[in-house]
Amino acid sequence: MCIKKEEFVKSLIGLKNSLEIYNSFNLETGEYNLIDTIRNGIVQKFEITSELLWKSVREFLSLKEGTVANSPKSTIKALYLSGRIEEDEYFRLLEMIDTRNIFTHVYDEEEFLKLFEKVLTYTPLLETVRKIIQ
Repeated sequence: MCIKKEEFVKSLIGLKNSLEIYNSFNLETGEYNLIDTIRNGIVQKFEITSELLWKSVREFLSLKEGTVANSPKSTIKALYLSGRIEEDEYFRLLEMIDTRNIFTHVYDEEEFLKLFEKVLTYTPLLETVRKIIQ
């Protein structure tokens, strides 16, 4: 297994564990500062996992297909063109990359929470890619 792939898998496990902890909180009665800290940690783990995802896919495609891709979106496009993911998965992965990129420039809590809700939906997609590259 390639180093990036191993790191991606570890990061995905960490993200899933963080989401389980978050989901176990009663958000109605929970302490705001603690919940906010957990959300921020999840976003950071999501950003790292997203980065490792595309780099792992790039390595995978290079080894399996001889494909050269130099950016997150071109890598995901190459994965789609290889026939390993469906069109809806392709567009969701592009959305996920956009979400990751937007987080860097979000200063408004309401916008942050909207993006955070999207993060909660990406785990199955990340798992799909993990299965493909393993």
